[in-house]
Amino acid sequence: MNKINEFISILRQKANQGEVREKTSNHANSGSAGLELLCSTILEDLGFIDFSHLYENLKKGQDPDEYFNLPNKGKRKDHYYELKTKILALVPKEQGGLIKDVDNLLPIDDCFLTQPAGSQDPVDLIVKYKGYLFFFELKTGGGAMPKYNDRFPSAGTIVIFVSSHKGKTMKTGNTVEVSRRLIKSGPNKGEIRIKTKEETIPNPFLGDRLRLFFQGDIVSTSNYPKIDRIKTKAGLMIKKLFDEEGIDHTVGSIGLRLIMNQGMNNINKDFEANGRNLSCKDREDRVKSYINEI
Repeated sequence: MNKINEFISILRQKANQGEVREKTSNHANSGSAGLELLCSTILEDLGFIDFSHLYENLKKGQDPDEYFNLPNKGKRKDHYYELKTKILALVPKEQGGLIKDVDNLLPIDDCFLTQPAGSQDPVDLIVKYKGYLFFFELKTGGGAMPKYNDRFPSAGTIVIFVSSHKGKTMKTGNTVEVSRRLIKSGPNKGEIRIKTKEETIPNPFLGDRLRLFFQGDIVSTSNYPKIDRIKTKAGLMIKKLFDEEGIDHTVGSIGLRLIMNQGMNNINKDFEANGRNLSCKDREDRVKSYINEI
């Protein structure tokens, strides 16, 4: 069996058994953090090697290991930043074919790396299998779709979403017309009064809490380059303003995050037409076809 499929199959089984904790403020292994830990455990059980701590050792300039054969301590940190840049450059902004690790950025097959750029940047999980790199975002929540913060979506990234919603129905966020009534008297005579209610659908997560899809099938990424340019310009503006006031401009990231969150609120509402028209099964089948190209 394809090991990526096996990983997803085991994760689905454990998610449906409730092994992904719902998000709580006082538990470190809850929400997406708990999902990341569970993914790591399953991958290790399948024989994948966790490169995350080795990657962090490079960042700290600590002793090299058998996989990263570096000549001296002074260059290890440089190698970390070079490696990080090259890996993140491969995060697929568009949907396409399999991504081969041509430069052997992860030195061996059957290995994985969690949060290569930290918790606030893409992606959550990179798995190398048979020479190819698979990029995953890990999401948990109580609705039909995950919510995004200031992390820009990449269309070709595979999203693993585990929902905690247990009701028989769930709201879609849309309103539907219930009835129309002609007003026959008074100042509004002749007008049509329309009654609406929030649209609900049968809960697609009953019995199966895990959803699998390409990020581009749910979130519009057409504005990605524009928002990326806005982010860069906003950062330069904030730096200039802080410099004029004699304040360390690195604090400006706080202001920039507020700008970014406003942008993401709009992106969360901006669904691609093909995403609306694809069923959960269709979306998952597209991902499975992609994985089965190996």
